[in-house]
Amino acid sequence: LILPPKMTVLKREFFRIPDLKSLDAPYMIIDLLLNYFGFIPLGVFLSLTMASTGKFKRNPLLIGTVLISFLFSISIETAQVSMASRDSSLIDLILNTLGGLSGGLIVWRKRDQYL
Repeated sequence: LILPPKMTVLKREFFRIPDLKSLDAPYMIIDLLLNYFGFIPLGVFLSLTMASTGKFKRNPLLIGTVLISFLFSISIETAQVSMASRDSSLIDLILNTLGGLSGGLIVWRKRDQYL
């Protein structure tokens, strides 16, 4: 974790779309990867938890995993709007949801072992 020497107060924007030129900066690449890979374990956990109840079949299980990942990500991004040093990003929401989907797909591909 690298902390900047001086914290900058960011503008309070809900689901800000970052400048595309900044996406290739090293700190942005790390942020993008963390947002995606950080939600894969959540997707696996949600899918396994729903599968263990026996109430969900394959497709509803995947849809439920994506929906919960999406809602959890929205809550994180909404909370970040009120934090001075954090920003709410649409790309973070998308990558978090895709990470949850990927985790769900891992379980879904191995569905015969879990379902």
